Amino acid sequence: MNFMDRFAEFGMKLGTQRHMQTEIIQNEINGIPTPISLLMIYTQDHLMTAILAKELIEELILEKRTISKLSAAIAASSRC
Repeated sequence: MNFMDRFAEFGMKLGTQRHMQTEIIQNEINGIPTPISLLMIYTQDHLMTAILAKELIEELILEKRTISKLSAAIAASSRC
């Protein structure tokens, strides 16, 4: 399994966790509170950090692809 396959799998798992977070928030809105514990706070912190990391990694991948395309174009034009 290559990096992009693993990254896609990570994205799917993260989506599942985000859905669970949304359910907890919706329950709270509907008057069904979730007990707040240190574990809940710790979990929320890690989820938000993972979401941010995924977004940053996606940006880095796009930047790398752009740089690679530009480098290839420059190399091709310098050969002419």
